[in-house]
Amino acid sequence: MIKKGPEEIEGKVPRRGEDNVSATREALALSLSPLERYQEQYNQAIHLWQTLGIDITSIPPWEHIAAQVTPEILARTKDFRASRLILIPPISRDAMIQALVKKFGAALAPYMHNFSDNNLWNNGREEELVWQGMIVETGKIPFDHKKQHKKSSDTQVIGLLKKYQAMGLSTVSSVRAALSIRLLDLLSDLPLDTLTLVVLNAEQVEKNPAIPLAGMFCEGKKLTFAPADRGEKATDIRLIPAIELAI
Repeated sequence: MIKKGPEEIEGKVPRRGEDNVSATREALALSLSPLERYQEQYNQAIHLWQTLGIDITSIPPWEHIAAQVTPEILARTKDFRASRLILIPPISRDAMIQALVKKFGAALAPYMHNFSDNNLWNNGREEELVWQGMIVETGKIPFDHKKQHKKSSDTQVIGLLKKYQAMGLSTVSSVRAALSIRLLDLLSDLPLDTLTLVVLNAEQVEKNPAIPLAGMFCEGKKLTFAPADRGEKATDIRLIPAIELAI
């Protein structure tokens, strides 16, 4: 299921599908202070879930969210090219897919493989249906030559995971979080990254050599969630660095 990217050249992989949206995000990221940007993104998240018909009456107020964005959090995310606050509602991944289809039509219904498997699609955890908040990287994530060049896919994933953990970061590791990012792109009519395979179960890949990579990728505006081979030497693998907020 892994889409082959072009051969790495000096540690960089051209990624045509992402250039415009990444540049837009990164330019916006420079125009406001972090808290101003996160407050604007908080309002965008409210608009997203209201538009999709999701009940937001229990959403934490902005003042509560802002109190969690401490100087330590800002320091850990200072190198993000385009940091984004996402709010994940207390609904299942199946309900989130249904909301996507209702808003954007059956043509954009994602392809989903074995969607009930939490080892693939929720990093080995049962779904906890509460409001969750994260700050995630939505800018261009470059190919890491040292961690990825000519290495198997699972070795790449484990190397990237350890790199982010050493920086005090986690990674996006659930369908619900990934969809919260992509739905914002769809609502804003931003193009999706079509040349990257985002792995959503890095911790499970590290713990259990029998578990395949849980891959998310785009074809046009349509998402696919499918397992990918651990042993291939793919050039398109990325993890999305993130930090979870205690909301």
